[in-house]
Amino acid sequence: MGEVIYIPDEIKKVVTATSSRYAEAVPSSPVYYKFGHWIEIVQHLQQQTNAAIKKYPLIALSTDITIERGRIGVYGLARINVAIMVLSDMNYTSEQRLEKSFKAVLQPLKEIFLEELVNSKQFTSEGQLVFKETERYFLGKQGLYGNVANEANEYLDAIELSDLEIIVNNPICSTIKSNVWQTN
Repeated sequence: MGEVIYIPDEIKKVVTATSSRYAEAVPSSPVYYKFGHWIEIVQHLQQQTNAAIKKYPLIALSTDITIERGRIGVYGLARINVAIMVLSDMNYTSEQRLEKSFKAVLQPLKEIFLEELVNSKQFTSEGQLVFKETERYFLGKQGLYGNVANEANEYLDAIELSDLEIIVNNPICSTIKSNVWQTN
């Protein structure tokens, strides 16, 4: 079968590159990374809150990850779920969240992350990336009328990228990869 590729490790490299580029625009704001089951990520964030550790903006990779194997010439096709989160304020209106969270931080960070994803040697896509994007003005537990309770101990705004299709290159192929991808 060959060498095993660990998606969380490869996404960490993408987030590191994203953080470097984001730091050019916002020098004092590194981008943090977590991966795991959503419950584990939330528990870890709660522990960090209790210890007053800085952790946002955050890119979180949700596991379990399914890789469709058996494609000729590549390691496989993966569909990943990523949340890009920023600390918000419980008193913000939706208009304030749009300006302060989404326009100022989340959308620019999402664009950089997607560019770095397709520029990485390990991943590619068949043309434009395919995914579902959900803007979460209050990241929380779903109820009848939207999010009704915080998932974490903090007020977070987020962009969720779900079913993000990426081709995982074979380790040998990743050294000669070329991409064609355009941002909208």
